[in-house]
Amino acid sequence: MKQDHPEYFDDSQSRSGLFSATPLAKISSEIADVLVIIRQNKMQEIVTKDLEAICNEDDYEEGGRRERFSSYYERNSSLRAAAISIHGTTGMVPGCGFNFKTAYGEHGKDFIEVHHLIPVSKFSEKTNVNPKSDMVVVYSNCHRMIHRQKDKIFSLEQVGKLIASAKSA
Repeated sequence: MKQDHPEYFDDSQSRSGLFSATPLAKISSEIADVLVIIRQNKMQEIVTKDLEAICNEDDYEEGGRRERFSSYYERNSSLRAAAISIHGTTGMVPGCGFNFKTAYGEHGKDFIEVHHLIPVSKFSEKTNVNPKSDMVVVYSNCHRMIHRQKDKIFSLEQVGKLIASAKSA
């Protein structure tokens, strides 16, 4: 600690040597005593803050392997490909105007997500899905806004209105 904060451990001059030759030696000596106490308190404050910082450090860990058993809805990759083939790779939310190629260059070219107009979770059993009428293509940011609330899935038009409202504000 002395090496980290040498200003609090100045041993080069003794207190009595500093003030004994002055006419105000008694007052100066009392001031020196107060300064020593202040320095000690300051050192205690520094040590306390350091210890508190160590104690308050949060450990945020991720990546532990866990097993999960759950139900999921089967997806048909051919259906996704058909929807993209039919609708293209330009998002269909009105007023969105985003484009991954414009934002990310060649790396973003043709990047698009497919959205089911009727959520697959609403199907009680395997159901025929028409990629032209039951699916649309949307950019991932719009897709997240569509599904932001699990119990209130937005339509393309509702998300388009959010975009228009934000742009006019």
